[in-house]
Amino acid sequence: MSMYFRKICFFAILLFITRVSPAQTSRADLYFSPGKAPAWHSEVQAIPLSQPEPFIAVSLAWKGESRSFEARFSNDGRRWSDWVQLHLDPHGEQSPEHYVSELYFAEASSRYVQFRANGPAEHLRAHFYDPGPTKERPENYDEPVSFRGPDYCPCPQPDYQDREDWCPDGSCPPDPTPDYTNATHLIVHHSAGPNTATDWAAVVRSFWDYHTINNGWDDIGYNWLIDPDGVIYEGRGDGVLGAHFCCKNGGTMGVCVIGDFTNITPTEEALNALRDLLAWKACDADIDPLGKAFHPSSGLVLDNISGHRDGYDPNASSSCRICGTECPGDAFYPLLGQVRSSVADHIANSCAPIGFPRELRASAVSETEALLEWEDNTDNETAFLIERSLTFNGGYAEIASVGENITSYNDTGLDPQTGYYYRIRSANEQDTSIYSNKAFVFMNVVGLDGPLGAAHVRLFPNPVKNRLAVTLDSELTGQVRLRLLDATGRETWNGEMQGGHWTVEVPMAQLPEGLYFLQLNHKEATAAYKVVRE
Repeated sequence: MSMYFRKICFFAILLFITRVSPAQTSRADLYFSPGKAPAWHSEVQAIPLSQPEPFIAVSLAWKGESRSFEARFSNDGRRWSDWVQLHLDPHGEQSPEHYVSELYFAEASSRYVQFRANGPAEHLRAHFYDPGPTKERPENYDEPVSFRGPDYCPCPQPDYQDREDWCPDGSCPPDPTPDYTNATHLIVHHSAGPNTATDWAAVVRSFWDYHTINNGWDDIGYNWLIDPDGVIYEGRGDGVLGAHFCCKNGGTMGVCVIGDFTNITPTEEALNALRDLLAWKACDADIDPLGKAFHPSSGLVLDNISGHRDGYDPNASSSCRICGTECPGDAFYPLLGQVRSSVADHIANSCAPIGFPRELRASAVSETEALLEWEDNTDNETAFLIERSLTFNGGYAEIASVGENITSYNDTGLDPQTGYYYRIRSANEQDTSIYSNKAFVFMNVVGLDGPLGAAHVRLFPNPVKNRLAVTLDSELTGQVRLRLLDATGRETWNGEMQGGHWTVEVPMAQLPEGLYFLQLNHKEATAAYKVVRE
């Protein structure tokens, strides 16, 4: 089906609804012919709506050279508001043949309007929409069944108001023939509209009217919207191709945080709802919230969670280039880094069916025994599974399981002069958590006997800031090898010395502060000592 034929069908459906639905909210248009004069004022016009509430949504469409109009409103035709500028809609695909203004919300008590422009324009249409108060949805409405949850994604889909909630009279139909896309990038917007309202569902209805009537789109442009109270509204919905990213909508999900965030930031409630929504979609679609990826529709490498302005390309076609925008606002855009981090943290720590243990530590309590300690970060585990390896990156094997609420374990029977790595995770009958941090311990680090024991080796100074002097005074002959390991077991320095009476300096000035292990090897003899870099 051609796009032209689809739009004809859509507007035929819309016309049918407009004529027969007794609960239909009111909309009306005024038409003007400004002409080619460099400046133009309209006559004072009565707003063609009867008792609108809770506000009047106003938008303009025109052709010509003018890039913006101004409007003012009056309750009685004598006392007027200040002139307000109606800029080009940054989400629309603008062209000289069809410019669209941003949406403006006038007070419901307004009865008269006047427009003016600087620059030639023609075929100006002023569209007025009365969303009406939001009513309860029909009692016989069946709740939609959600098939998403922990089985598919650690982060469940948050609660939201669907179309039957924000448009219960059915006057805002969805696109009857939607296109679909697989989201790889999550795009954050602001509406650039009011930051306060008494009825946010009415604001969402106004967006639908504006996008379908003035912009000529098949449906509301965004996939989801979030109001300042943290309520999420379903727009086009999950997986449906939107109209929000200026010719580059493929592979995106568009989320509009309602409000103007040029000078203020969104509410905490809105940011929390945004985090929950993006976390659900990120893990549902296997999107790294902290990553970047190529976005084929724009030809740009974008953050996987991006702002609308990130899609601006000065080399794009003229209609897309006009979409250069400050969205999601100068005050909100710098917070997107925090949004990405909060989404990643939410997925890792709050969504999983079972939390993971934190702050795993390992220490040697004898030549052959290590003590493991950790913090319990969940209240629904039935066990902790303990794994051990001789290497940092692999080779881990489960060595023990301890019961719920246990936060320590003694690993015995270990080999002296050997380093071990540990990690643990929580478990219950349904699932296991992600792993804790890795902890490292080197066995038998003090109180040694033999030719490399404490009676023959002196470390000075310890703690150390710059250079560590290692003195060996023993009856050994031949080469003694030295290795300095950090707390994870990674080698940071190596050297050698001769048995007998010998001193070598270990450079440590460039190393980070913390705990290190100095290992000495001579044929069959091995020893290791704790060194503190301060």
